[in-house]
Amino acid sequence: MRPPGVSGVCDVAAGATSAPCSFRVGFIDPQARPIVVATPQGDPGGAYWVSDTSATGFTLNLSSAAPDSVDFGYHVVALYPPAAARAKLPSAARPEVRRTRR
Repeated sequence: MRPPGVSGVCDVAAGATSAPCSFRVGFIDPQARPIVVATPQGDPGGAYWVSDTSATGFTLNLSSAAPDSVDFGYHVVALYPPAAARAKLPSAARPEVRRTRR
């Protein structure tokens, strides 16, 4: 079983210092913790970061107002606590190491 992931684009309007971003498809597993990687597709005018991640979205934050509207491409993966990850992996998904004889 592969952890769920989703990608998309979120826009921060000119003059804004944050923008709410919603996933097209939310995470239905309450144990999944979304990890968001965002990349500006233009000059955001300063530092940026992600906050308030949830099963349905996140917030993009800018250290100063965006000089122009800027799109951020994002990719999200679900991180599971170790115990939950072990419980969710079928035995077939666990790699098996085989040694060959020469």
